[in-house]
Amino acid sequence: MTSIKSKLKLPPAYIVLLILLAAAILLPFGYALDLGPGPNSVRALVWQYIDAPWFSGFRFVRFGHVLEAILYTLPTYFFIFQLFKLYRTSSRQKRMRLVGILSALFPGVVSLLLVIAWLQGWNQPPPPVSDHRFPIYVPIPAVVIIAIILLKLFPVKETDKTGAG
Repeated sequence: MTSIKSKLKLPPAYIVLLILLAAAILLPFGYALDLGPGPNSVRALVWQYIDAPWFSGFRFVRFGHVLEAILYTLPTYFFIFQLFKLYRTSSRQKRMRLVGILSALFPGVVSLLLVIAWLQGWNQPPPPVSDHRFPIYVPIPAVVIIAIILLKLFPVKETDKTGAG
């Protein structure tokens, strides 16, 4: 007879997937240096910390800002998927590392391109975030750092790589 403990044991791939998805949602992806009249802030998918003379503190963001943050963090989810594939199939570590670096740098590159477009005459970003904020995001690679730690804690085994996938 099998015990309940053995039935509830998750493979390392799923443990890493759940931890990284939670980290991608809850941890910050960038520090927003605002070039307009707005405050600087630390941004995550569902919250931000605003540091301004008139208001400082955490707040949950509106749905439109969540959609904006999803666009900035989309490559992070591709990175999490590549890491999951590394555990489940014979995916290459070189590709996973490249996607990790690109996902960490993506918010900064996109925000820099948006600011350059604004300087060239593009007036506003499209709705739902059409306000006078033009931040440049300094990337915070929290998910990539956690992934490196998780790869040390749950190393990829050859038997995991030849499993079903």
